[in-house]
Amino acid sequence: MLDATKYALPLFFLAVKTNVGYSVVAEFVVENETKDAIKLGISTIKGWIEEDSWSWQPVQFMTDYCEREIHAIEAVFPGMILTYFNGYINLIQVLNLIL
Repeated sequence: MLDATKYALPLFFLAVKTNVGYSVVAEFVVENETKDAIKLGISTIKGWIEEDSWSWQPVQFMTDYCEREIHAIEAVFPGMILTYFNGYINLIQVLNLIL
């Protein structure tokens, strides 16, 4: 899951699902919230993981419905399934009202 704060310098959090919820495992700050800046942050983290002889190829990724984030994630991990966090939360809220 990738999410960003809305401050003067956007701070992105990368979290992974664990057996007790989501845990932040990395973060990065960008000067401008552009696709290229977000892509560089994700690519840097991926590079660090691969330097330690690990492979990071997630099957699914969750993010806000933000085109810059979506395009950056798709550029680093082509062919991966994207889930939109706000859309997911909205769907859960609608289903709770119906059920």
